[in-house]
Amino acid sequence: MRVNLLPNLSRRNNYTLQKPVTATDSIVKREYNDYSAQKIKGSFGCGFALKSAKSVSFTSTPLYDVKLKKLVGLNGKRGIYAPQEASFSQLKIDNPEDFENMTKMHESVWGYLDLSGALINNFIQKRDFVDYYAIELKDENLPFQKKVMSLMQTASPQYTQFPDALNISFLQAAPQYLGTKPPAMKGAGELAIYGAVKVAKEQGKSAVALTSINDKFYDKIGFKKHHKNGVGEWCYILDEKDFDSYISRVENKYQF
Repeated sequence: MRVNLLPNLSRRNNYTLQKPVTATDSIVKREYNDYSAQKIKGSFGCGFALKSAKSVSFTSTPLYDVKLKKLVGLNGKRGIYAPQEASFSQLKIDNPEDFENMTKMHESVWGYLDLSGALINNFIQKRDFVDYYAIELKDENLPFQKKVMSLMQTASPQYTQFPDALNISFLQAAPQYLGTKPPAMKGAGELAIYGAVKVAKEQGKSAVALTSINDKFYDKIGFKKHHKNGVGEWCYILDEKDFDSYISRVENKYQF
């Protein structure tokens, strides 16, 4: 999943979008099964060789309980899925645990990807003019690096001319499941958007907005195309009038 910084919104429910700042497109299609591997020059590695990894978590500000879908079996080539409990949390740069864990994420595959790498760098540099969120599985038997399902950053209102919407600047779903068929876990991206919609509703925002090349995904989940920017990316809007229906649909789909 690729999301770029949203351009300005002109006024409530009547959007005139200007050219957004974009990130370099990068899709890493590789399975990362050895999460204790040390980083080797010229290759992807995960510097998580921690004996105490099971006790580590992002939980400074848990906001919502959610459920992903975990692959538990096969019916022919089709996956059989069961609910997997998780938390949607806001990460705080002044929280020592969150800061330490994000520093460790920087040395993992998350740090190598353009979107999550930029987000992690912003967090480590303590850029407090944006908000940071994560989805993390509630499973103490999993090491920390396999518990994190998505990372998301929202844009600061000061960088939008009309800051009446919640603007998603970066969203990265779990790279450890890229390319697996059937998917080992479902919902990391859609539930991150769910969290953003819940936050936007509570804050009285007029919309959730972003830019992306992942047309099929955002068309499917109910976002509306508004404007195509100069590099071929669509600017997507979910209007506040659609917040409740989106929240209800996701809760029904993922059984929570």
